[in-house]
Amino acid sequence: MEIVLLGTVGARSGGAEVDVGVRRHRFVLALLALEANSAVATDRIVDVVWREGPPRSARRMVHGIVSGLRSALSRHAADEEVRLVSEGDGYALHCDPLRVDAHRFRALLRQARTADDDARRVAVLDEALALWRGPALAGIAANGVRDVLSSGLEEARLGAVEHRLEARRRLGLSTAVDELLDLHRAHPHRPRLVEHLMLALHRAGRTPEALEVYRRARASLAREHGLDVSGDVERLHLAILRGETEQPPHTAVAVVPAQLPADLAGLVGRDAEVATLVRTASAARGELVVCAVDGMAGVGKTALSVRAAHHLGPRFPDGQLFLDLHGFTSGRAPVAPLDALRHLLGSFGVDDLPGDLDSAAGRWRSLVAGRRVLLVLDNASSDEQVVPLLPGGPGCAVVLTSRQRLTAGGRAVPLSLEPLTPAASGEVFRAAAALPATTGVGEVTTVCGGLPLALRTAANRLRNRPLWTVKDLAALLSDPTHVVAELRLLHAFDSSRAALDFHSRRAHSLLARHAPARFGVATAAALLDVPPRRAHRLLEDLVDLHLLVADGADGYSFHDLVRLHAAS
Repeated sequence: MEIVLLGTVGARSGGAEVDVGVRRHRFVLALLALEANSAVATDRIVDVVWREGPPRSARRMVHGIVSGLRSALSRHAADEEVRLVSEGDGYALHCDPLRVDAHRFRALLRQARTADDDARRVAVLDEALALWRGPALAGIAANGVRDVLSSGLEEARLGAVEHRLEARRRLGLSTAVDELLDLHRAHPHRPRLVEHLMLALHRAGRTPEALEVYRRARASLAREHGLDVSGDVERLHLAILRGETEQPPHTAVAVVPAQLPADLAGLVGRDAEVATLVRTASAARGELVVCAVDGMAGVGKTALSVRAAHHLGPRFPDGQLFLDLHGFTSGRAPVAPLDALRHLLGSFGVDDLPGDLDSAAGRWRSLVAGRRVLLVLDNASSDEQVVPLLPGGPGCAVVLTSRQRLTAGGRAVPLSLEPLTPAASGEVFRAAAALPATTGVGEVTTVCGGLPLALRTAANRLRNRPLWTVKDLAALLSDPTHVVAELRLLHAFDSSRAALDFHSRRAHSLLARHAPARFGVATAAALLDVPPRRAHRLLEDLVDLHLLVADGADGYSFHDLVRLHAAS
């Protein structure tokens, strides 16, 4: 059996269509298939299916829909081949992911990225694109809802089309002008499609039309988005005018990297921060933009940055890179700048790597010059680690995360991430634990202190103990001597403290044990037996690592979990 999402949603068995029910049934099937082998909470199904407001009987209706789907699938699927089961307060579709065409499509894209040569790459991309029978998730919902659910798939499809065109071009294979015209009409602002169409028209003896495509693309981008054409399109335009197009002027790299990790479905309470990151990074036209996200361990910096990067991806068609710099990874040294540059260059297929830092940094800046590339540098330890990795010119954007407040050599636009509000904490915990929206969880979420890492750890603990109640979990977490370890925060907090020198670590522990809930420089100086100026410097060092919270000009306090860890 095959589940079809790349076209009209449905199922096929032995080449024949399987009747899985009406539109709403196919909608629920699509939601479960998109997250195959993972439980989808009933409340989430209700929220997505009834966007305008669910009826009172929505949960009962979901149960009926799932029962109907289960019956339809079981009549055509062999034992254990495709199973629709209840899990917690939700449902899961268990099957080999390759039985879902959308997952098989992504698997083929991964094969194409690692293919040994362009001929093999074209063959794999042909197979991947042949899976599409129409727009993704067609026929299940209004366009607005469908677009939200399918945007990643549609973007991946366009990326595959562009990679296939480039691989064919490197092999010396031509693409029909009519095919390129159709693609350009559907997606007039995709720079790679503009480039391929211009070159095909020029080589077909239709140079005036190629120049007209350039003129219209530039005018449209400026009018609708305030943008200019990409550097590659501009260089091709000049090459056509000069008659220098025997070799493609675009110095094609072997791959266009798309390295962003999967988006976290349960990200809650960060809409404003995501919007700020997207708005700031979208300004990467006249100059390099660096967004520096800082916050304490477990507060969700990586999840926030990945969510924003997925929103930004289409604006950076020349590559989206993700690199964990391991600045605060327990038991692992931070990635050296030269090793990081080797990774970044290798991501574009550059294998003749320079052996010294300055040469590698120069090679990296030359490679991305004129391109629109998004770079996510996660878990950075210092400005010294980050600055050599920055592109040198406009058009690129960098999203940087760290427990330190970094400036990226004075270029960074800072964004400090605070713990979640109580309401958002409850939403995260209930979703991760698959609990009804009415369940009281305040005792647990208060202990977790608004840290998404702690909330999800606690929720997973509850889900893995079916006989436990929320009160049982709260009782387990009520012991202050063990709560940091129970929430799997020990290593995270240890790695933050490891960045401190001896005097700062001593100050951290003594203040955690003896300082009042809120204290000032004078109190700290007395407790630490140091002059006020020295106490102020120690306190600010702790604030910079988010091991202490600054509360006004002369007020400091601890996050509850950080205080417990430091005092131990």
